[in-house]
Parts: sequence; structure tokens; C-alpha cells
Amino acid sequence: MSHQTLRQAWFIIHPPHTPKFEFTLWGGIPWTIGRHQSCRIILQDQFVSRLHAIVNSVIFQNQYLFFVTDNGSSNGTLHNGNSLTHSALLHDQDALVMGRTILKFHYPKMFKVEKISEIEKIAQISSSLPWVD
Repeated sequence: MSHQTLRQAWFIIHPPHTPKFEFTLWGGIPWTIGRHQSCRIILQDQFVSRLHAIVNSVIFQNQYLFFVTDNGSSNGTLHNGNSLTHSALLHDQDALVMGRTILKFHYPKMFKVEKISEIEKIAQISSSLPWVD
């Protein structure tokens, strides 16, 4: 994987009363989010727990998929306006709210197939299967 393809996903973080900033996510490592200095993404927000949430990734069809999990935080996490009660897959343009901080997730290449030959190969295989009409 080249360095250019590694920057696939990122957050634009909008903290209260301070300028927004961008944070690139790399697959294959857990991204801890919270107030504590040991977190990979540190949020300066008194309503955010010390270890508020974790973003993990898995590889699926040669790309990383990112999942967010609330870590039992005091004030909870909102995912697109809904309370996060279990791990959720992040999609391009999703919004997370932790305390008074908004994290906008960006992943414009998520699930985009770049090689049409792969689709054609799958179509040939699936049409030869007995359960496909």
C-alpha cells in the first residue's frame, strides 16, 4: 500500500470555543479518544470522559473499515444524532458528538470499486452458481 493510499479516512474535529482541526486515521491500530494525555486523539472538552471512545479498524475487500465504540463514557456518544449503544461502522460524512465536541468523519473512497474487472469477475462466478437465476 503506497503512502498516498494510506490517508483514506480522517476526522475534522470541531471543539467548543477553539478552531477546528483535522486528524488522519490510519488503519490497523486502535484510536482512543478522550481527555487523557494517553489518548491518541485528545479532546479538550470538560464534558468528554478521560477515555471516551475507541475507533478500531478491520480490513474488508482491501480497504480499512472503521468502527466506533463508546467506552462507557459519562455523557455518552452520539452517532448521527443517535445514542451510541454498541459499535457502529463509520461512513463518509458521519458525525460523532462527544461532550460539546463534534467529530466529522471523512472517508470518500469507502466502498468505491476502482477496478471494473473485479466486478466482471464476480458477476461471472455468481451467474454460474446453481442458486442464482
